[in-house]
This record gives sequence, structure tokens and C-alpha cells, in this order.
Amino acid sequence: MLLYKLSEIEMQILEQLESEDGIDKEIYDTLKFTEEEILVSCARVYRQILSDVQVCKDEEKRLSERKKRLENNAARLKELMFDGMKMTDAKKIHRPEFDISIKKNPPSLQIAPDARIPDEYYKAQAPILDKALLKDDVKSGLFIDGVQLVQVERLEIK
Repeated sequence: MLLYKLSEIEMQILEQLESEDGIDKEIYDTLKFTEEEILVSCARVYRQILSDVQVCKDEEKRLSERKKRLENNAARLKELMFDGMKMTDAKKIHRPEFDISIKKNPPSLQIAPDARIPDEYYKAQAPILDKALLKDDVKSGLFIDGVQLVQVERLEIK
């Protein structure tokens, strides 16, 4: 769904940005030395792309929720089948389409909350850099070799 009535050049830009090849050199060169109207056209295309991104996010969320529901339904059905086979003491059912059987899982550890496990079974973990604290300290004047605050510019479209 288009937010704006896009001109032919805007539609070309949008189509090229959505293609795998990206934007072609001719349009790129046109955009490099832009006039105000071309910038406004680009802003329309930019907003259209953001609108398409939101549509994709919404659809992704809807499909993710549906996937989760289907996975839960499949898990419940499998659990019902397992319980049914256990109650009837069936170990294996063979059909031309598939086999259904109850198998033993590989052994796994159960660790009590109060277990006293020797240190040799724990893995050492690398230290994690606290960037927020480091940034605050550098902002307040602390000098650390190789660390500096950098402020860059960005284009904003409101």
C-alpha cells in the first residue's frame, strides 16, 4: 500500500531499492547532485519504505504468533499420543505412512539446588565491557588511552 502518490522517478527508485541489484548508477548520479524537489521525492520513497517495513513487521508478528500456536498444538497432540500409548502399553505402531514408537532419551543430569559441585566443573567467562559506564566516565573527563567520544551527523526526516 502506497502512502504517497509517487511519480515515475520515485517508483523507479523504490523498485530499484527493493531489487537485489540496488539503485543503478544513473539514478545514483542524479541523486548525488540533488535539488530540493529530488530530495523531497527521496523523502517520499524513504517514508514508503518505512511503511513497507512496518507492514513486514506486522506480518512477521502475525505469522510468529500463528507458528507458536501450531507448535503448541503439535506438542499437545504428541503428548496425548504419548499418554495414550503408555496407557495401552503400546511400544510401537507400524503403518505404511510412518512408525510411532516410544523410545528412551539419553541420560541427563538432575542437579539439586543444594548440590556442592567442585569448581573444576564450572567454565570461566570472559569479562563483559560496560559501555554505558565507560561512556559516562569519559564524558565526565576521564582519559582512557584508545577511547574517545565521537559525535556524527545523520539525516532526519520528520
